[in-house]
Amino acid sequence: KDKEWDEFVERSPAGTIYHSSWWKSLYNSLAIPQQRMRILCCRDKAEGKIIGGCTFLEKERYGFRLAVNAIATQYAGFLLPPATGEKISDTIYRHHRIMSTIADYLSRRYHNVHLFCSPGMMDFRPLQQKGWLISPAYTYFLRIDDIEELWKKFDGSVRRQIKKGEKQGLRLCTEFSAKSLVQLVDETFRRHHQRNPIPEGLISQVIENESFVDKRSLIGAVDSSGNLASGIIVFRDRRRAYYAFSATRSDAMGTGVHSWLLWEMFKNLNQQGIHQFDFLGGNIPSIARFKEKFNPELVIYYSTLYYGSNILRSLKWIRSLFKR
Repeated sequence: KDKEWDEFVERSPAGTIYHSSWWKSLYNSLAIPQQRMRILCCRDKAEGKIIGGCTFLEKERYGFRLAVNAIATQYAGFLLPPATGEKISDTIYRHHRIMSTIADYLSRRYHNVHLFCSPGMMDFRPLQQKGWLISPAYTYFLRIDDIEELWKKFDGSVRRQIKKGEKQGLRLCTEFSAKSLVQLVDETFRRHHQRNPIPEGLISQVIENESFVDKRSLIGAVDSSGNLASGIIVFRDRRRAYYAFSATRSDAMGTGVHSWLLWEMFKNLNQQGIHQFDFLGGNIPSIARFKEKFNPELVIYYSTLYYGSNILRSLKWIRSLFKR
């Protein structure tokens, strides 16, 4: 079943590595209480083949059943099959029936559904007609198929940071311990007076599990003592690479090492035949400003939100007021 689903994900225009059975298995291996990644398949009655689906994290909170994006899971939600060359009216009718079927199942089973779908999913009219809320979100795509052209398009400040990072006396590495990066991630959140929300063991699994080697790339910079100063993990599928995890040591902030590592990662991915990089982080102003200097393309994707409980809707509204 996993193989059949993964083949559908590859065919679907909006399919990403986050929709794959690999990501589901990785997350579920952490055995987080009251949480489980799910893959929901919609099949053709006549032929029995998968014609649509939805991925999400199923969790329970205060007696409510939720279907949401898992932490560190950029994209989830609905997937549709590719167009088959039929009339656009026929394609839209078929896609709308698939989405309606999935949405009806989710709304019967869960009190709250909040999923960030991937770029490529653009038509959410069936959900809007059922009272779901659809909101835009943003990411950045960067073309990395022509490295020389890519360098020319960088803002001058990015090129200066890269050159500055190259002069810090740090050594590049394409392998480092999970513990060293986890420590830097923890330090990053403490620096912003926040708790690290990434599930314990997730980064360790990505780095240490040999079965994941073909799904991720690592790059880091170590000092003369062999200590990690900065590190980046990206995920890869047949379409693009995805900026997954990164962190830089406090005393290396402002040295340009992070920009230098990104540049080296772009070159490595290019050599692997990957031509597009999903930068993520377009919804946080301070992070977005940094990434805009690499001259990427702004890309829209959508959040889908359903409340089956007015009590839960009110609680979420009150919580948002306290956050502000």
